[in-house]
Amino acid sequence: MIKIKKLEQTCYGCPSQWEGEDNERNYIYIRYRWGTLRVDYKEHFNTIFTINLDKNGWDGIIEEEEMLKILKENNIAKMI
Repeated sequence: MIKIKKLEQTCYGCPSQWEGEDNERNYIYIRYRWGTLRVDYKEHFNTIFTINLDKNGWDGIIEEEEMLKILKENNIAKMI
């Protein structure tokens, strides 16, 4: 599980996106666009998690609290 140390929302909708850093100083990028939530390590754009949350495929807005809940429920990441 990624332990997120810092997280900043850089766009609020279409896409909702965040940039941050884990406890090992790796930069992470989180994006919600076209109904898909994706988590990447930013340096190499290595996708470590993706999930489709929207049945119509058009959604691009998600609240930070909901996004973090989904990541925690899927054992992907949590804030420390």
